[in-house]
Amino acid sequence: PLFPGTSELNQLVTICQIRGTVTEQCWPDGVMLARKLRISLPVFDATWNEMCKDMSPEIVQLMDTALAYDPNARVTAKDALLFPMFDISLL
Repeated sequence: PLFPGTSELNQLVTICQIRGTVTEQCWPDGVMLARKLRISLPVFDATWNEMCKDMSPEIVQLMDTALAYDPNARVTAKDALLFPMFDISLL
C-alpha cells in the first residue's frame, strides 16, 4: 500500500509524511476538523515529489488530483478517464 497505517491516527501521520502536513491552504475544513477532534499532527515536508521523480508528468498530475486532501478538489473517476493516458486512440 502507498500509505500503510496501523491505526487511524497512524494512517493520518503516514499520509502527512508523504503528502505533507494538511494546511489551511490545501484543506481548510480538514484543519478545522482536526482542531475539533483535538488532533495535532506533526509538521512534515512532503516527500511526494521525490517519490514521483521517475513518473511521467501526466501520471503525477492524475495522482496529485486523486490524492488531494480536500475531497472537493479530488478528480472524479469520470474526469480521471479524460486524462491522456486513458485515451485509447493514442494506442
